[in-house]
Amino acid sequence: MENKFVLNDINEFVKKFDLIEQLKNKSILITGGTGLIGSSLIKYIAYASKQRKLDIEIFGMARSKEKVLSKNFPDNVTWIYQDMKRTLSDEIKVDYIIHTASPTQSKYMISHPVELINDTYIGTRNLLEYAKEHNITKFVYLSSIEVYGQMFENKLVTEENNGYIDQMNVRSCYSEGKRLIECLCSSYADEYNIPVNVARLTQTFGAGVALEDNRVYSQFCHQILKGDNIILHTDGESAKNYLYISDAVTGLITILLKGNVGEAYNLCNEENYISIYDLANFLVNNFNKEVSVNIEKKENEGYAPVTKVNLSSSKLRKLGWMPSSDLKDSFTKLLNYFSGKDIEDKEK
Repeated sequence: MENKFVLNDINEFVKKFDLIEQLKNKSILITGGTGLIGSSLIKYIAYASKQRKLDIEIFGMARSKEKVLSKNFPDNVTWIYQDMKRTLSDEIKVDYIIHTASPTQSKYMISHPVELINDTYIGTRNLLEYAKEHNITKFVYLSSIEVYGQMFENKLVTEENNGYIDQMNVRSCYSEGKRLIECLCSSYADEYNIPVNVARLTQTFGAGVALEDNRVYSQFCHQILKGDNIILHTDGESAKNYLYISDAVTGLITILLKGNVGEAYNLCNEENYISIYDLANFLVNNFNKEVSVNIEKKENEGYAPVTKVNLSSSKLRKLGWMPSSDLKDSFTKLLNYFSGKDIEDKEK
């Protein structure tokens, strides 16, 4: 049975997001099916297909059947269990591909940089080759805010901007790998007329994230709920936009259906721009003032260099997309999900 807080988000999407009607009687492949973004896309579209009677054929791709079975997917999803390095069977026919599969754990990035680059390149190349041979309608590649690297000016960052990345730093395997794949997508679009878009996603979170997720926002929330002090292992200077998962889903589908071929789009909420240190204090001030924020630095943990990237989503907004969840609303919903109850009921 699906978590009630995930269902709340899905039902809002089904009720309000009319653009989904354009996928009626179409087929779509979503890779990274057990990650937060991939699994959310699959669930939102699958529920919409059922409730709106859209007859969308949905293919999810994942390596682990066990993980798929643990995530309560609806029954109108066909699963493909394979590693991204294997080519996709010609028997599978789809109109659209959203490619979300990618490692995101910092420790993996510094311990397996060669595997990360190779697997990312080979997996995406295989999908682009499939797209070339099967005349698909649109291919969306999920990139990252990390392609912008370090920005040294305090300004909104548009798709034309570029920051500094130290390519000799092993941790750069992720950001430079994303840049490489963006270029690969652009090359396929130019040479083979593949209808590609790139979505540059900021930090995305929300109901449905793995309960054992260890990213900063998850750690902070668990500490807030347990009443433990928030411990920072850096000065917390890095700053970025935060985006709630349902806004990410609507943004990706908007890019899929309305994006101009060959272009990249930032996917973010400008109003949710905040540093790690300020986020910790924001959560304390809004959700548990008995908790304090302490800094206990650790070295060699695979943390990205200090970056302050405030993305602009103006290009995507021109396609008609708008985010709906501000920072407090987003974290209220995440805390509800982690705790299993509405946070206003926690004293009951």
